Amino acid sequence: DSGENGTELASNKIRELQEHIYAIGQETDVIEKDRVVITNDRDALKMERDAIKTDRDAIKRDRDALKKERDDFKIDRDNIKKDRDAIKKDRDAIKKDRDAFKEVCRDQVECSVCLEVPTSGPVHA
Repeated sequence: DSGENGTELASNKIRELQEHIYAIGQETDVIEKDRVVITNDRDALKMERDAIKTDRDAIKRDRDALKKERDDFKIDRDNIKKDRDAIKKDRDAIKKDRDAFKEVCRDQVECSVCLEVPTSGPVHA
């Protein structure tokens, strides 16, 4: 009787252990599926990260090009200002020369009696 009891206990224990092994196998399959999903998600995130880095680098290149273009515009603007100032100086010098020339002409043409410039007739100096 005790031999059968021991055999039955051993059979129960073996059955219990087999069920436990089967449950562990099921959990392992679920864990493996989760690992595959997580690995795929990780790989997708890596690809997205790389695409974002590529976009970021392109934006940095565009930014640098715009900065250079802006700096070139500033240089052009400054050169235009210098040219404008030089033209103003030339214009002022021409105005001064014109006014001096007008004064010389007026002195030579102006009537010494009435101090007016004749508008008709011959002009004698």
